Amino acid sequence: MPVPVAITDQGAVWRSLLLTTAKTDLPTVVTFANYELTASPLLLTAFFLATSPSICPMSRRARGVFAGLLGVGTAVCQLYLSVSFGPYVALLLVGLLTPWLDERFRTKPLV
Repeated sequence: MPVPVAITDQGAVWRSLLLTTAKTDLPTVVTFANYELTASPLLLTAFFLATSPSICPMSRRARGVFAGLLGVGTAVCQLYLSVSFGPYVALLLVGLLTPWLDERFRTKPLV
């Protein structure tokens, strides 16, 4: 996903952090990641809200899928919506999939 690496008088400069042709240095990547972690409720969402039994799916595989979807959704929402409420929106949207994940990854009895 492209991210703003610099803001100039002509506007924001958007580049991908993962591509090697982006010419983004390591301090810029670390600063951006630290900003995303500390300027948002991401840690509160990850440790307290997403692990709530009423939101998190019950089976182990469904929790893995839930965590992956929540991570991607949080990254997209923080980058393109808002840093301050992006994790909440992502948790709301992915939390709607919890009943479907529970049904899809339900453990089946052996007998």
